[in-house]
Amino acid sequence: MRPAFGRRLSLDQAGCVAGAVICGHVALDDDPTVELLRHERVPLGEYVFKVVEVRPSQSDGTFALSVPDQMLPSATGQRCELRYSVCARSEREAAGAPLEVTASARPHLAGDPFATERPLMSWDARHFHIELSDARLEGGGQLVGRVHRHGDWPPGKIAVTARSQECWRAAALAVRGLPHWEFKTLWERHHPIRTDLDSMWVPFHFDLPQWLPPAVEATTLAWRYELIAQRSVRYWFDETAVITPLLHEGAALRRGPQLIRDHISSSAIAAAAGAACISPMPHLRGRGSVAERRP
Repeated sequence: MRPAFGRRLSLDQAGCVAGAVICGHVALDDDPTVELLRHERVPLGEYVFKVVEVRPSQSDGTFALSVPDQMLPSATGQRCELRYSVCARSEREAAGAPLEVTASARPHLAGDPFATERPLMSWDARHFHIELSDARLEGGGQLVGRVHRHGDWPPGKIAVTARSQECWRAAALAVRGLPHWEFKTLWERHHPIRTDLDSMWVPFHFDLPQWLPPAVEATTLAWRYELIAQRSVRYWFDETAVITPLLHEGAALRRGPQLIRDHISSSAIAAAAGAACISPMPHLRGRGSVAERRP
């Protein structure tokens, strides 16, 4: 399959919102198919997933792609990227165009934070827990909530930490078949709180920088926001409560798009997305770095 250069595929608009219909025109021979592709670029390579597929009109080459309601938005981090393209391909040719997708969602908590495919940090401490009152999980947003005690306040200092993590699957399978995730901390802030014996809770507030990506749970990558309340304990482990609110997950962890990395050639993907498909590299050992501020 060879890429078709020039305006062989055109879209009526360069971007859309989740749930919309994208219309366009394709000029390829041999009865082509038109696919909406999701590209997930991680440090170890790039994975391409087919979201939906249609056949254009045989008379004039027009097509209409229905974008699913629960599409993940286009987003870019420091080492990972999630983007979309519309690709038309036949037996001999392929052409494509990039597509920017925006989406809206409500913050929520995972139904099963300890699921094997994506373990999330979420638990209560013995003497306190975290409650969220406002969570705008994207650049320019905020995290507002409180640390609520169980019974009396325990002795020792308590500090609340907010951080943004960029995560990706380092290998398809790890020990005993469980996926292994690597991470890099994009942003982190600490806020010590002062407890009052007469108060049941203590508030906290964090403003998020504009450059942070939205909270997204995709198949091979994720951007997550974590809140950690930690009490220092002498001669023992620190007492910790953690919560990981989610925003965009949609079909990412249910019956998601079909992986097509194995049966679409790299030249076709390059023509559709404007970038070559990178083959996965060998697994790199080691964990992510500590907090790092963007220059």
